[in-house]
Amino acid sequence: MFAETRQSKMVPRTYLQITNLANATAITNCPTDISATLLTAENQAVRWLDTGATPTNAVGQILPVNSPFWYYGDPSTLKFIEGAASAKLNITLYNK
Repeated sequence: MFAETRQSKMVPRTYLQITNLANATAITNCPTDISATLLTAENQAVRWLDTGATPTNAVGQILPVNSPFWYYGDPSTLKFIEGAASAKLNITLYNK
């Protein structure tokens, strides 16, 4: 996965960690020139949606723990919620 980052010459723009996912949460102050987002759940699985709907701990795409996922859409549309208490989400935003 990280070879993909080097091959496409993406540049890390910023890193975020969301530690409170008890309620649906979006990426705040998201830069507009992002071309890829690397998401990794920590401690517990995280659910996400990019459809404008709000995920719940039973509805949404599942991001398993320690399974990095590349998202290539607009990160400002993403919303996240923990699948169980104590989930954290690590986010790295990239641009070209």
